[in-house]
Amino acid sequence: MKKITSFLILFYTLSLLGSNYSIAFVHIGKNLPDYLEASLCQARLFNKECPILLIANSEALKNKSKTMDQHKITYIVIENLKRSKDHLFFQMASKLDRKWRDGFWNHTSERFFYLSEAIESLNLKNVFHMEYDNMLYVDLESLLPIFMQYYPGMAIIMHNDDHCVPGFMYISSHQPLQLLCSEMVRLAQKNKDDMSSLGTFKKRNPKNIVDSLPITIENYPRNHAVLSKDPSVFSNHLHLFNSVFDGAAFGQYLDGWDRIHGFEKSQPGAINPWCVFDASFFPVEWHVDEEGRKVPYMTYQNQMYRINNLHIHSKNLQKFKS
Repeated sequence: MKKITSFLILFYTLSLLGSNYSIAFVHIGKNLPDYLEASLCQARLFNKECPILLIANSEALKNKSKTMDQHKITYIVIENLKRSKDHLFFQMASKLDRKWRDGFWNHTSERFFYLSEAIESLNLKNVFHMEYDNMLYVDLESLLPIFMQYYPGMAIIMHNDDHCVPGFMYISSHQPLQLLCSEMVRLAQKNKDDMSSLGTFKKRNPKNIVDSLPITIENYPRNHAVLSKDPSVFSNHLHLFNSVFDGAAFGQYLDGWDRIHGFEKSQPGAINPWCVFDASFFPVEWHVDEEGRKVPYMTYQNQMYRINNLHIHSKNLQKFKS
């Protein structure tokens, strides 16, 4: 009864808000990262009314910051979610590393099962999944018509031909995410991480199931070597968004990698060697919008495009608040 009641309360909360989209963060573990609240705050700054969901373990939520509630976050307790058959099989059969950083590599794939279960339980549509080391700089409602018309399944950020960086994703409904989870069950048995699994999922499915978001502009491959069988994938629908999404390249160039990777990589100016483009060719400028919020823009050959999100791999999120 307690589980059913909690879901009903959440359902009515979402209904009363009258939003046709939501933003979801997922964390597996006993403690929430210190920088998570900065990402939640930033998402709320640009999306003032939509539901923002934090799916996390009960112990982590019990110990959350007292100030987190001021961002109007809806909490979903992982232990209250009903495990799917695919999820149960994943937990049993996954060969992903369960030891390093408390099971980081296993958790990065398993989060999609919890997200799928939450979306199905609440019958959510138009869910934007974000990793909590990402900062958001756009009102997603302004982009929602594009997502709904041109991405009937899922929208992901491809970093190269084989790998996705799932810091920002669009999920139209439960169905495409369920297909992804089924694929992840099989690939986790081969020790394939979430980035590889999503890349494989894209290769094996048509665009109505999963398609790519723009991370660079059309002219870049004409002037620089790009190691890709189809460079147009990385500027897909750029003319519609008139903006780009950051997998990791811009965030790492601006502030380096996570400090666990060593001093050299953790400095500003770091170039991600796996990304199809070199971020150093795109100067980043910060402009203040009509509400006084700082927004990053990249420039190239006298063209300027808003960067909708920054993947702050260094975890210094406070440095990039608007």
